[in-house]
Amino acid sequence: MPGMRSQLFRLRIVPINLEYLLDDLYNGLENRFNQETLNLISTIIGRLIELKTEEFDIELLSRKFVLNSDELGGELRLLRSLPDFVVEPSNKTIHQWLEKLSTSKHFVNVNKALKLFSTIPVTSCSCERAFSKLSLVKTKLRSCMLQERLDAMILIFLEQELASQINCEDVIDEFKYLHPFDRRLEL
Repeated sequence: MPGMRSQLFRLRIVPINLEYLLDDLYNGLENRFNQETLNLISTIIGRLIELKTEEFDIELLSRKFVLNSDELGGELRLLRSLPDFVVEPSNKTIHQWLEKLSTSKHFVNVNKALKLFSTIPVTSCSCERAFSKLSLVKTKLRSCMLQERLDAMILIFLEQELASQINCEDVIDEFKYLHPFDRRLEL
């Protein structure tokens, strides 16, 4: 019955309220990124990289990353006077600045702010993945294991790619030659 089948699988076009969809997307973004995080992003990418920081930017950075605001302001004024710093808002610029500033002892606060900013996680996927692995490792049968063993097992579960590259024969040989007191291998 080809006619019946085509009627069952016929797509129904439902009109979408575009205003509702955009409002929902906007509220989702607003919930995901709070105002302090958005201010931090605009401070670093929008103004710090272009060396156009203002007093409230310096206060935000010093409060968020526990920096001395006077020293940070002085370092930024000094950076403005240097001719060899690229001034354009991009990830490449942040990377270039980190390379240059990591060798300098004069821009400690700017270097720390950029390092900490670049390590802020974009999502919480890795944390969620770790907790889902925790439920696999710590079952009812293994509920009485000590914290040290749980940490080691979680590490193996999270780093399965590295764990699969370990040669079991090498581990057995190393374990065989250890003294009875030292038979626990460090992970």
